[in-house]
Amino acid sequence: MKNYIETIRLRQVLLEVCTSHYDAIISAVLNRRLIAG
Repeated sequence: MKNYIETIRLRQVLLEVCTSHYDAIISAVLNRRLIAG
């Protein structure tokens, strides 16, 4: 049961990291388009 909880916690952390990186990439691309446009 403990492993199950740790797995869920790990997935949440990974999800948060991926989401923040995704947001950063999206905003960088948008900024580049605005500058290029």
